[in-house]
Amino acid sequence: MSLSGSAIRSLSASAKKPVGMSCPRRLSARQLQILQLTANGMSSDAIAQQLSVSEETVRTHMRRTSAKLEARNRAHAVAIGLRSGMIS
Repeated sequence: MSLSGSAIRSLSASAKKPVGMSCPRRLSARQLQILQLTANGMSSDAIAQQLSVSEETVRTHMRRTSAKLEARNRAHAVAIGLRSGMIS
């Protein structure tokens, strides 16, 4: 079995796309706030206390943020946020 030139180019292009570098949907203000606080080194518990929400709410925001950014985990979400300029 052999692949056509166009199939090889298509596979090659998709393999080169960095994970998490496309952001098809924008983050909400709260998601950006929690991503920034995470980047500042705060735990979910500390963020929850500061924002007067439950820790589960913070985790939900981070889970949805990671999904939107196509991030593998919290650290990857922060890295994507920093590289893209969404957070500092």
